[in-house]
Amino acid sequence: MNVSRSRFWSWVAGGALVAGITLALNVAVSDVRMEADLTQDQRFTLPPAVGRICSNLSDTCRITVYLSDPMPSYLRHLSRSVSTRLKEMNRFADGKIEWEFVDPGQDQELLKKLADLKLQPLSLQDVRGGEAVAGVYWMTMVFRHGKEIATLPLTDLGQDILKEERTLASLPGFIAARLLRVTQPDISVGIVSDKKLPPQNPMNPQQQQEAMDGLKGLRDRLATHCRVKDVTLKNGVPVPDDVKALVLFRPENLADVDLYQVDQYLMRGGRVIVLHDSRSMLDFDREQAIGMGLQQGNFAPRAVTSGMDAWLTHYGMKPDAGVLLDKACFQSQRLGRQQVTGPGGVPMFVMTPVTSDMPALMNVIESDKDGKATGQVDATELCLTGIAQLGFLAPSPFTVESASFSATHKGGNLTTLVSSSPNAWVSDAKDTLPFSVTPPTEGLARRPLVMRASGRLRSFFAEKDVPIAGETVPDAPKPPRGLEESQPGNDPQLWVVADADFAFDVWPQVLGQRLGAIGGARALVNTSVMLLNMVDASILGPEMVEIRRPRLADRSVDEARVKEDRESILFNNIALMPLALVAFGIVVFIWRKAQTFVPSHRAAAVSTAPVASEGESGGAST
Repeated sequence: MNVSRSRFWSWVAGGALVAGITLALNVAVSDVRMEADLTQDQRFTLPPAVGRICSNLSDTCRITVYLSDPMPSYLRHLSRSVSTRLKEMNRFADGKIEWEFVDPGQDQELLKKLADLKLQPLSLQDVRGGEAVAGVYWMTMVFRHGKEIATLPLTDLGQDILKEERTLASLPGFIAARLLRVTQPDISVGIVSDKKLPPQNPMNPQQQQEAMDGLKGLRDRLATHCRVKDVTLKNGVPVPDDVKALVLFRPENLADVDLYQVDQYLMRGGRVIVLHDSRSMLDFDREQAIGMGLQQGNFAPRAVTSGMDAWLTHYGMKPDAGVLLDKACFQSQRLGRQQVTGPGGVPMFVMTPVTSDMPALMNVIESDKDGKATGQVDATELCLTGIAQLGFLAPSPFTVESASFSATHKGGNLTTLVSSSPNAWVSDAKDTLPFSVTPPTEGLARRPLVMRASGRLRSFFAEKDVPIAGETVPDAPKPPRGLEESQPGNDPQLWVVADADFAFDVWPQVLGQRLGAIGGARALVNTSVMLLNMVDASILGPEMVEIRRPRLADRSVDEARVKEDRESILFNNIALMPLALVAFGIVVFIWRKAQTFVPSHRAAAVSTAPVASEGESGGAST
């Protein structure tokens, strides 16, 4: 009996000791956070560039997450996902990120403030109790840093918002972009473009038409993390000092006095991105002619004279006449007439899908179907890393003149970043450009599509008189000369893209609906991403490019892998956990048997020992 009691209290003391040690360890490590991302594509790991952006915060940034409670069943993970990412980013920011979750509900004063920020709730449907119900839900983040305010509607995540793993993978980039927007309010991107009036609506001739350039999508994407402003170059107006990057969209008829301002901006260390077109495929003021051309199976290009040919040639990038076509192109699938033999041998025509090559819609790929590099994309360039495919629509032909560039710009660098396939040729198409063109047998060559001049550059106007706006006055004093070359440390950059059509808002719709282009719209969107990378690299450094890059390739969520992970976890829970419990039970059973086992020689000694009588034992029972 004493042995049983002793063993019982030993178990109690041991259990209390283990519980005490466990409690002490929990208290000791309560502030220690340890995580491990075991996914193969590291989809839950915060990108290092996001950490660097957060670590650069000099003051507190306050974030209000307006989230309805409850949310639809398929969006209930949002609060958890947002909170997880903000906690991770706040560790890098050393506590300079403060946030709170607010349900606007029916607070009329708060709803008015949100309306002033042009924020609106979203009407969504859900299923409750087996019935479909509709409701109005808030899901927006508002960032405040000093006087600066930026908003992030969580619907900007697109389809990624529907699944928690995708939300966690996408959210850091969107949050980091808004942090840059509010913490660096002085950064601006200037856009130079000619806005055109669309034709008058015959159904409503009194309607006022607004001049457009087709770059709303580009402006909206840039506005998430920097200011966007229209810049005018006409009559020699200088580029504003707060513009960190200047985008020239399809420049046309620029005079020397206009080019002088661009040139001086470049000499001061500016970043200039030229989207060049020798033929414009789409303009808002030519909708009727373009529509007729598409119906007849051809493009209706408009000749464009940029006025920049001599200036670009000075920097080693010489524009040539015509348009560039390529055998490596996308295909179009449209309905065409085909003659067949009908009943009784009577010939008849039927409409059938017809697939044909579109040499004007160039398909640029990093590697072929066998995984071999094509040499078309410089994979070492940060702005292109992760973009496996690009699209260009009837780009301008260029010639890179490396020898003359090196002779003029002693400390400059001239790089070709993207080029066509070796099977490209130049067409002199003017009024019409058929979808399907027979390639020539001669004159095929690789041509540059994206080029960059950087480093120590010498001004185009270094040995020329400074151009003057308006009429010149005889014997008037000449204006002082500007910078004749870029200064050390300024690091000017001149990017030239041999196409501007890819940035036009309407083209993805035209390619998909009117042309039946297979894969071309997606490739043109990738080229727009390349443009965003150029702008970000020019004004913000590599951080935003690094954040965007993983989402295009190595950080994308593989649905098959997610399913495999879930099945593996399910298998572990159903099969391995019970087996582990059984194994634990067997170990405990063997240990307890070992504690009660009596060796054979001791058992024999006990059995042969004399048993004391009741008197000898002092009346004690044995």
